[in-house]
Amino acid sequence: MPEQFDRNTGAPLAAADLTWSYSAFLTATARRAGKIPPSWAFPAGNTLPDSCGTFAVAGSYASATVNFPGSQTPNPSASVPTPRPTSGCSEVLVTFNTRVSTQWGQSVKLVGNHPALGNWNPANGVLLSASAYTSSNPLWSITVPFPAGTSIQFKFVTIQADRSVVWERDPNHSFTVPSTCDIVTRWDNWQ
Repeated sequence: MPEQFDRNTGAPLAAADLTWSYSAFLTATARRAGKIPPSWAFPAGNTLPDSCGTFAVAGSYASATVNFPGSQTPNPSASVPTPRPTSGCSEVLVTFNTRVSTQWGQSVKLVGNHPALGNWNPANGVLLSASAYTSSNPLWSITVPFPAGTSIQFKFVTIQADRSVVWERDPNHSFTVPSTCDIVTRWDNWQ
């Protein structure tokens, strides 16, 4: 649920998978359905005050005495680790990467012969993320879980701004998911 959309095309413009956005949507639908009361957080939240002002909250406060550890300071250039499977090796996470230059309003999907890849239907394919995309490194990627040992065939497709689909040339990419618990990373070139 992106927070912004292009007013001309309707394409999402904001970051993908904003947790607060999902929470706000679920809260709004639960309130609309009458499952939660009008003011489930702050009783005076349903009325506007007559004037603006400040208020204080009584309590005991202490200044922080320890600095945040430098070894745990977030590094904005580091990649976000992909979660590891937690229930044995029946499922393997496969990260697909491809480099394809696109224009604003276009996206890249992964489609293939497996239900997780939309069974060759681009409308049901997996949308890749362009979060690491730059003009010098037009990287699109996605991590998809597959049953261990599954043989798959797949292609990348671009979805144009007008919603038309451009397929890669033949042959299909082929891959057999290993039976190990390791996360697999694939680098495929656009054909």
